[in-house]
Amino acid sequence: MQRMIPFKINNQKTVMSLLAVGVGATLIGMAYRRRSNRNAWGRMLRSIQ
Repeated sequence: MQRMIPFKINNQKTVMSLLAVGVGATLIGMAYRRRSNRNAWGRMLRSIQ
């Protein structure tokens, strides 16, 4: 895990914020997948582009 991170994280706030972002993204992704169909991510990516 540490090899994948190119920089050392010494700040605890950084670690907590990264964990919060990861958990939030996971929860949003799960809810989004349940609420929409399988093509939702493709439509979203196409709309961004």
